[in-house]
Amino acid sequence: PTIFNLLGPLTNPAGADRQLLGAYDRALGARMAETLARLGATRAIVVTSHDGLDELSTTNTNLMHEVHEGTVTARVLDPAALGLARATFDQLSVSSLDEAAGLFRSILSGEAGPGRDIVLLNAGASLMIADCVGSIGEGIELAREAIDSGRASATLDALIETTQDAG
Repeated sequence: PTIFNLLGPLTNPAGADRQLLGAYDRALGARMAETLARLGATRAIVVTSHDGLDELSTTNTNLMHEVHEGTVTARVLDPAALGLARATFDQLSVSSLDEAAGLFRSILSGEAGPGRDIVLLNAGASLMIADCVGSIGEGIELAREAIDSGRASATLDALIETTQDAG
């Protein structure tokens, strides 16, 4: 981790006013959230999982600093409280890009398991930040429906086709 891991998301040239960011250090997560609030973020969450991951994790609880309407609120999120099973690092680890792509495709095809759970958790938070839903739990359900209906996989296929055609 370097200062660029922190500065990159905070200086996003796209001017994103809604973000889900990871911080590799809890104290820095609070500072990043305060900075986002001062920069005028509409809604953001800066997260550090208690297992050291810089994303929402299902292997442990997560410390979240939520920015909403200029205010930063810290809270702990336990994925188990949202009905997601606790995972281990080994269950979530991949050793190659091909293995990661295969896991992602299996998740989008509806395969249950730890990979799907961590995707649902992060998607649920992203949907809440986008104001598509009122809570992370509702976001998880919306993401689950998108996967189970095949819409998520179809969207990925369309993106792949579009980007291949553009190249």
